[in-house]
Amino acid sequence: IVEDALASAATLRRASRAHVAVQGTGADGLRLTVDDDGRAASSESQQAREQALQVLAYRARLLGGELAIATSPLGGLRLALQAAVPRQSAGASTV
Repeated sequence: IVEDALASAATLRRASRAHVAVQGTGADGLRLTVDDDGRAASSESQQAREQALQVLAYRARLLGGELAIATSPLGGLRLALQAAVPRQSAGASTV
């Protein structure tokens, strides 16, 4: 999600700056925020931008989360993902 959000900011909105923040929320929650300073898309790239946002929202739902889209303090878009992080049992490993 982060990689796609940054790629969209750079290619579709011509952002020159982006900020990524990850915060724990409660015992097992996660909030991921991607802010950029990109410009509004031209009418030609508007469809591509909307499609990219739909894909990001779909991926957020696959994680059991929700994606919110707002104006960024940097002047572009803010994409904020709120999701639960599954707990691992003791001794479990990830590869």
